[in-house]
Amino acid sequence: MMAGEIKIKVDSGPFVRMILKDLGPRAVSSAVMAGIRDATRSLQRLLRARMPKRTGRSRRLIVARRVRQAGPLFTGGVSRPRILNILESGAGAHDIVPRQRKALVFGDGQFVALVRNHPGIAARPFWDTTAKAGEPEALRVFNAKIEDMIRKAQARR
Repeated sequence: MMAGEIKIKVDSGPFVRMILKDLGPRAVSSAVMAGIRDATRSLQRLLRARMPKRTGRSRRLIVARRVRQAGPLFTGGVSRPRILNILESGAGAHDIVPRQRKALVFGDGQFVALVRNHPGIAARPFWDTTAKAGEPEALRVFNAKIEDMIRKAQARR
């Protein structure tokens, strides 16, 4: 399981199972999916807030994935782009060479160099620790959504 991913298998007690049975599978699926979606978004907000890099570009790369269902298993998560793996684990000194052109250029076409030496960056691990720290809040958000669904079901009775 990827760090920052939430996997939930619905296994409820007899009382909750009875209420869920009365609601029908579609209502249960939509409530659980909404709960996972909200929990994933709270985890996404926490990861974005605790990101060690100061620019907003990298923060925008952390996105909540779509919630999926396979039988009783619902999955949702927060994706970590490849560039954040470099931030997480660091990179040693290396040469940057152009892939398609003969020289490195900026976006406006300004010539930079034929080869550029990158000094590397130190590792700044934050993903795993932040994901673990965000689990209780994500679980609280999920439980609140399910409890709200059960309250609405009882009110309809």
